[in-house]
Amino acid sequence: MAEAKACPLPSFTPQEVAAAFVKQYYFLLRDSPGDLYKFYQDSSVVSRVGSDGAMTSFTTMDEIKKQVLSSLDCKEYDIFSCDSQFTANGGVFIVVVGCFTTKNDEMSKFNQSFLLAPMEGVNGYFVSNDILRFFDEQETKTIPTEDVPAAFSASTPDDTASTNDAPEEVVPKKSFLSVVNALNENNAPFKAPPVKKSVGKAPQESNLDRKNGLEGKKNTTNVENVKGTSIFVGNLAMDSKPEELYEAFKSFGPIKRNGVQVRTDKQNRWFAFIQFESSGSAQSAIQASFIRIGNRKLNIEEKKRNDYENRKFSQESINGNANGR
Repeated sequence: MAEAKACPLPSFTPQEVAAAFVKQYYFLLRDSPGDLYKFYQDSSVVSRVGSDGAMTSFTTMDEIKKQVLSSLDCKEYDIFSCDSQFTANGGVFIVVVGCFTTKNDEMSKFNQSFLLAPMEGVNGYFVSNDILRFFDEQETKTIPTEDVPAAFSASTPDDTASTNDAPEEVVPKKSFLSVVNALNENNAPFKAPPVKKSVGKAPQESNLDRKNGLEGKKNTTNVENVKGTSIFVGNLAMDSKPEELYEAFKSFGPIKRNGVQVRTDKQNRWFAFIQFESSGSAQSAIQASFIRIGNRKLNIEEKKRNDYENRKFSQESINGNANGR
């Protein structure tokens, strides 16, 4: 029990830690791979498949930096799923399934596992173990450049989407601790424990009154569009419930009372509006590329004023090209 005393981290859920880590890790992998080694320490162990097909492990910061740069080719990425759980010593185990688009416009599906270990004396983590394996090469296929829609990329919001140059201010200077501190300042999933506890104790029926939620599509009262705190969610199934959306998005930050409204338009396309307590939480949700409910990948955008009346969102945003992705 003495070890737990040195690791006061479980004030966050493993899903919150994983969401923040995955967002930062793959963003740097794509935009600033030379800084990716800063998530690790000399004691970290990283494993990659070599040219002979055998898994090879290496350690130390210099070797990790060299191997990470030489083994990964990422022009773009898409995260399909992210699962996590706490370990016995206060760490977080994360399993990520996704797809890299290489500079040759080839799609390579991958499975990557991380073990985040607590950093001594501080409220943060570093990557202790990292294993990456690509799926069978038979599944690798070339994709036409014009068929890669921006809606399915992991790009940052619209004001930075015009360039792939890595914004220098988001690069961790020392370790994953820097990421934690940056997220704290931006009201992202890493928040002061009292705030998170108040969300965890909130009765589910109070946040999402079942009657009000199920009749959301008939409710004419719009979610208050406080600038930057509300998001639009498209490509919902016909039986989507506010409770499902609340569970899917609560890890990004506190959601306002009755802040989830499910609606449908005249073409019977289902969508929702979600209002967070802070703009930082809304931006974290917009940047996430791995949110799914069932087999549907949700399309997430910032809610603009008069969206419900003017329907400024594209048909693609609402129905995901009608393919259920």
